[in-house]
Amino acid sequence: MLLIKTLGGLAVYDGTRALSGAAQQPRRLAILALLARAGDRGVSRDRLLAMLWPEADEERARRGLNQALYALRQDLGSEDAITGNRDLRLDNALVDSDVRLF
Repeated sequence: MLLIKTLGGLAVYDGTRALSGAAQQPRRLAILALLARAGDRGVSRDRLLAMLWPEADEERARRGLNQALYALRQDLGSEDAITGNRDLRLDNALVDSDVRLF
């Protein structure tokens, strides 16, 4: 089970080991933090684009989000870790967060 820690710092852990790679890049960590906070409601792609790529044109922003999601799914070890098409959410069976536990 992966754990996203957002309280007191931002990191992704697989057990006691912090993940590296895409899961540690600031914008990708921000995506995970926003998804963790949203819980089962999820976050729309449009909202993520507006929050994380505010100055980019729509095509470039969508391409950036798609690349970030692909890289995160690879680092998290499962295509199903982040689910949804229009509204994205974390699969609670694979990924947990300290925000949800709190």
